[in-house]
Amino acid sequence: MISDWTMRPIDGYELLKHVRANEILCTTPFFMMTTERQASFLVKAKQASLNHLIIKPFTPAALRELIESICGELQLQDIV
Repeated sequence: MISDWTMRPIDGYELLKHVRANEILCTTPFFMMTTERQASFLVKAKQASLNHLIIKPFTPAALRELIESICGELQLQDIV
């Protein structure tokens, strides 16, 4: 799952907590993107078992590398 930190009506942190509390989704890899660089965001995210936080702006190649580092190498048929 890829989420932004800043969303409405709930933020990415709240979404992450809901996903981790769900019996079926709790092991789903969760990536969050943000422009926030405050340490408090990083601590909260780590405590909620976030797989990775990526700081915006980032390149498509950086996002692909991040996804592949957790999910394995992507093949064209995986995304079509």
